Amino acid sequence: MIRGTQKKILWQFCLWLCLLATGCPAQNSADIPIGTWRMHVSYRNIVSLAIAPDEIYAASQMGILVFDRSDHTSSTYTKLSGLTSSGITFIAFDPASGQLAVAYSDGVIDFIKDNVVTNFSRLKDLNTIVTSKRINHISFHNQIAYIATDYGLVLYDIVAGEVKETWRDLGSNGENLGINESVLAGDSIFVASDNGVLAGSLDDNLLDYTKWKRFNQNDMAGEIGSVAIFDGKPFATVDQKGIFVREGNSFTKTAFASDQDFNRLSSSGTRLLITTTKGLWSLNGSGEFVAISDDVIQMPRVAMEDETGALWVGDAENGLLSNVTGEFRSYVPNGPAFEKTFRLIATAGKIVAVEGGYSATRLPVGNEGHYSVFEDGQWSTANTALTDITEVAFYGGNQFISSFGHGLLKANADGSTIAIYDETTSPLGDGNPSDNQVYITDLLSSESGLWLTNYDAFESLFKFNGESWEAFSFSYTQAQYPHKIQNDAAGNIWIAIDPASGGGLVVLDPITKETRLLNENPNTGGLPHRNVRSLAADRDGNVWVGTDGGVGFFYAADEDAVKPIFENRFLLKDERITDIEVDGGNRKWMGTQRGVWLFNPSGDALVYNFTAENSPLLSNIIHDIAIDPKTGEVFFATENGMVSFRAGATTSDGFAGQVKIFPNPVTSQFSGLVGISGLGTDAIVKITDVNGKLISEFQANGGTAIWNVRDFRGKRPGTGIYLVFGALPDGTETIVGKIAIID
Repeated sequence: MIRGTQKKILWQFCLWLCLLATGCPAQNSADIPIGTWRMHVSYRNIVSLAIAPDEIYAASQMGILVFDRSDHTSSTYTKLSGLTSSGITFIAFDPASGQLAVAYSDGVIDFIKDNVVTNFSRLKDLNTIVTSKRINHISFHNQIAYIATDYGLVLYDIVAGEVKETWRDLGSNGENLGINESVLAGDSIFVASDNGVLAGSLDDNLLDYTKWKRFNQNDMAGEIGSVAIFDGKPFATVDQKGIFVREGNSFTKTAFASDQDFNRLSSSGTRLLITTTKGLWSLNGSGEFVAISDDVIQMPRVAMEDETGALWVGDAENGLLSNVTGEFRSYVPNGPAFEKTFRLIATAGKIVAVEGGYSATRLPVGNEGHYSVFEDGQWSTANTALTDITEVAFYGGNQFISSFGHGLLKANADGSTIAIYDETTSPLGDGNPSDNQVYITDLLSSESGLWLTNYDAFESLFKFNGESWEAFSFSYTQAQYPHKIQNDAAGNIWIAIDPASGGGLVVLDPITKETRLLNENPNTGGLPHRNVRSLAADRDGNVWVGTDGGVGFFYAADEDAVKPIFENRFLLKDERITDIEVDGGNRKWMGTQRGVWLFNPSGDALVYNFTAENSPLLSNIIHDIAIDPKTGEVFFATENGMVSFRAGATTSDGFAGQVKIFPNPVTSQFSGLVGISGLGTDAIVKITDVNGKLISEFQANGGTAIWNVRDFRGKRPGTGIYLVFGALPDGTETIVGKIAIID
């Protein structure tokens, strides 16, 4: 047995020997261990706030910012740290129980206390609810949580941890009625519904819809967005009508402007806070409405006042705002600029995320012209002169950014604009310069030039060499609507046609100008389905195609697709394949509407299947995938936000370079996978002890190998130094590193 002092000396010796002999680096803060996940949550759009004695909680749709009121530091809660769902709609803090309630659009509620998350999913699992199960609001009173949903009010007993009652079908004739908020005053409850304000006495049987008093006449007929009690009176909001206050037995209109769409009311002891799509206001005890403005307050969604008089604002542009230090400041953790990513691009050693440029019906959506870049473990955001960005690519030392409607922007490496190419400054567009609309759906950087798809135009494909343009047109009408492009090892350009405009593939030989139109029929492509969603070229020169009916690949442009067989059927048959990406080990990552799949190089053996139920994925609907070729970290843009997973495959130069072993040394607390990167492509790796005894042997995926820190018998090796050998292309072996194990 190694005693404490001896183990400490061995630790120091092992670490010194490892660093001296192999140059293996200490852990880079930008890295995560192989086999682990990382969240990429944007906190710029805050949907709900909650004030606790020691913390301020600010929720985006995918995570919660926890702001420490004493030292102004922050931390976060995400699905990776215990949250059980995604799509946060509301948060509320209950002072009596000391719990934070986190509500979701699927009906789930998480209760958090002392960093322990308790999940309540009964409302999600209700089979009797056929309408939306979305939770809109939670209020607390006498150890009961009043949960406002799209089908009624649920009363949840905080102490017993069970539903006490459900007040459903509260419409004037007993029909379903959506509830947006509730507020309690004494023995009365006031409810903002989809049809007016409802008021009831807690002493009545409020399961009976006839027991409710209704205020749904004239301007208050229709949806009530928010209710609050201020100065002993109920207030309610109606979009484009105004704010109403109960005076006596009826609601009367206040002097607040009528041309507003409201977000939320919030009452403190001294004022009523009002957030609208146009700004932030307060109502004081004298009945005066006062505007609250600051440069950082751009799109306030919710505002609250704490016991010191400091304001806390959840903004849709600048995240959590507060004047707690005297002036309004923004508190936003590092992350992308937007919640939902349309496309991910791995380029120039970075991961670039863009918000997207067009809708499902191929119309511009008006997204801001910014994109986010992940590098060295941090996100940064760049702004451009364009809107509706669809793609970012690098060619000839310059950066190119495409837009769905505004053409192509050329910029220096630092992002400064060099030129914008539209119908007035280039041959792009549909030939009608008067509308000056250029719709670019995809970019492809190649040795021959920058390729781009010119959507909804006769000349639907262009190649740009930095100075001159070459246009390509096709005899197939549907080819005017390209949405994806990919090149192969032979130099052919593969063009996926918009499924809404006929679908299929066009393959172009840029030299001979020969083309081939591919569809699902034999001898004309044999695609799994005509609707092609994704394209990828692998290390063997094959072009993989993801469709609405599964996966196929082409050995050559003049042959039909090969459909891999997995579990005795065509690979992912009947699945919509939203993206295919090839990692450094030539394995295929496939995004679908039922999660992510990783297959071996030939597509007939499953490595991983990640879903929102068995992993930190925020949704099973995958928009896009990108892989950092040097680290093997795989980024997933889902319908509800972005996460990444560090897999064990990287690209390689084909020979052993500077090998990195991570983590090293391996301590008794570490139970994950050790990554060995910088190897020759698909190298054979052997682990031996210092006496030459073989401990383990395995093969790299591309330039990275993974060791589970187990020998051939499945046992963990004891404390000591272990040698790492790599097989070179000529069959010889050499020591490429050393691993220190300390147990």
